[in-house]
Amino acid sequence: MATGAFFAAFGYELWVATGTTASSIPSSTTGLTRILSLDNAGIQGASDVTDVIDYDSEAGFKANLITGNSYTISCSMNLDVTDAGYTLLKGAFRNGGSGTLLRWLRKTPVTDNSGDDAEFHSGLAFVSNFSEDITAGNVAKVTFDLNGYGAYNFYPQGAGIATLTVTSGGSGLTAASYDDVALINTTNVGGIGATADIVVAGTGDVTSAPTIVLAGTNYRVGDVVTVALGDVGGSGSDVVPTFTVATIS
Repeated sequence: MATGAFFAAFGYELWVATGTTASSIPSSTTGLTRILSLDNAGIQGASDVTDVIDYDSEAGFKANLITGNSYTISCSMNLDVTDAGYTLLKGAFRNGGSGTLLRWLRKTPVTDNSGDDAEFHSGLAFVSNFSEDITAGNVAKVTFDLNGYGAYNFYPQGAGIATLTVTSGGSGLTAASYDDVALINTTNVGGIGATADIVVAGTGDVTSAPTIVLAGTNYRVGDVVTVALGDVGGSGSDVVPTFTVATIS
């Protein structure tokens, strides 16, 4: 049996920081604290469904319409009262009524020796059902739920660029179409390998989004990419265009 067909549930990491409903969803572990001794952090999604009648057919028929989605992350960990992550969790649970929640990010281990950035999910969640099990003779454990506030973000392992938007069109460039231009990532050193066809307008700048040729790997939404000045007909004091990753594949 091919062992590569299975994924062992080891090496997952859950990172958190205190926040509010106005906080941004994290896109990296920067500023977050890792929850240690974690042994479960599975995401369970749920959909709100309403029955509707479709009158496109003569008699009409009932169909299910999804009106909303929610998620819960059921977690458990070995109890360590000196762990910083444990303190954050307990504080968020105690102060949830006043609007305190957690910014969270869960990383999936990379197991294929690809060198890719890890897949990760991230979002905002309130802490509920915080419980300690201190049965004599057993390892003391903590269980809790992260109840999502809004949708979570998902970044697949090794994601490539799907679309770009123009952040700055540059200036002084030679009008022409430039094919298969290498994109240089200025915000995420892990994102590499993407190329695009770029059109410089008669005004000497880029006014329309490039067309992706090679998607590359390890890019994230919000990454800002640029190009070598000479690759788009520029030189000297001319200004290179910059683009923002709008969607990933």
